[in-house]
Amino acid sequence: MKDIIALTNRFLVELCKLFIFVSLGLLLIILMYSLCVSEFHIVLKLFGVAIFIYCFALWTTVVRIFGGEP
Repeated sequence: MKDIIALTNRFLVELCKLFIFVSLGLLLIILMYSLCVSEFHIVLKLFGVAIFIYCFALWTTVVRIFGGEP
């Protein structure tokens, strides 16, 4: 029973971390769309950073839920 509670707590903590990372990524996307279209190279860089944040958050969350350290 303690193992189930510990796993549930770990899952909730990692889910909260994922939410924080996704929120940061969404803020970057909002910033990207608020920029002028003429600054296209800046938009591409911010979009790349947002995708990196999403991938990093998903990877670390999945690895930690299944008992490993990234």
